[in-house]
Amino acid sequence: MYSGEVTVGFIGLGNMGNPIVKRLIDAGFKTVVHDIREEAMIEFQSRGIVCLKSPWEVAQLANVVLASLPGPREVKEVVVGVNGLIHGGKMDTFIDLSTTGVRVARDVSKVLKERGIEMLDAPVSGGVEGARRGTLTIMVSGNKDVYMKYLPILNIIGKNIHYVGEKPGLAQVMKLINNMLSAIALVATSEGIILGLREGLDIKTMIDILNVSSGRNSATQDKFPKSIIPGTFDYGFKMGLMVKDLELYIEEVKEKLKPIISDCLLDVWRQAEKKYGANVDFTWIFKYIAEAMQL
Repeated sequence: MYSGEVTVGFIGLGNMGNPIVKRLIDAGFKTVVHDIREEAMIEFQSRGIVCLKSPWEVAQLANVVLASLPGPREVKEVVVGVNGLIHGGKMDTFIDLSTTGVRVARDVSKVLKERGIEMLDAPVSGGVEGARRGTLTIMVSGNKDVYMKYLPILNIIGKNIHYVGEKPGLAQVMKLINNMLSAIALVATSEGIILGLREGLDIKTMIDILNVSSGRNSATQDKFPKSIIPGTFDYGFKMGLMVKDLELYIEEVKEKLKPIISDCLLDVWRQAEKKYGANVDFTWIFKYIAEAMQL
């Protein structure tokens, strides 16, 4: 159990936020929560957890506030909106677990800094299962002393925690690189597997061989065994979120460099989103590739 004199606020009780905040509560942290959807807070109310109506109220009660939100628009609203965190009086640190892109991370950090509030940019990787088990990878940038101060909180929700530097937004760069490579792996593996199926190979046999060969990747090791081979397509990450992350990645690349393959990659994901919608699981990309490859 945790015995520190700190109140933790948590905003965003979705697929990732729900299991993350449960780990903090179970570890003994005094916790207050908020979600724009009242139904998302019901189970926490039943556990006696303080559920608040706005980010401002969270910042009035919590020393440190964590957020797990869909994207940059939601993070900006939570921090600087009419009822945003900046209007609270107690919060000294904001830890953003979301994938928001570099620009928003730096803008939000600047606004908070002007009010004497620190920010740790701390996007996560590992999916819903990693959130449940506390095995997330967390990439962190921001003030090193603040990082060390709140490392006990991060240790409850993550297993692989990497501090990448002081500069705001650095962790976002790392997360966007990771997600771009994950998107490539899933698309490329899908194409290869579909060729193999067409030629008569067994899908499980192909994945088993790839996972002990040079072609292994996050898709062969994780997404295919868990969600595609069983036919459940329920990994826990929405198609629209992958499209958003790729758009943020390309936005950052184009500010400094010339993209080589990411533009083409984004086009594939956008076409899949157009066909199936933003709310389907991102493993549905396999279905899209299977149909798109037909002559």
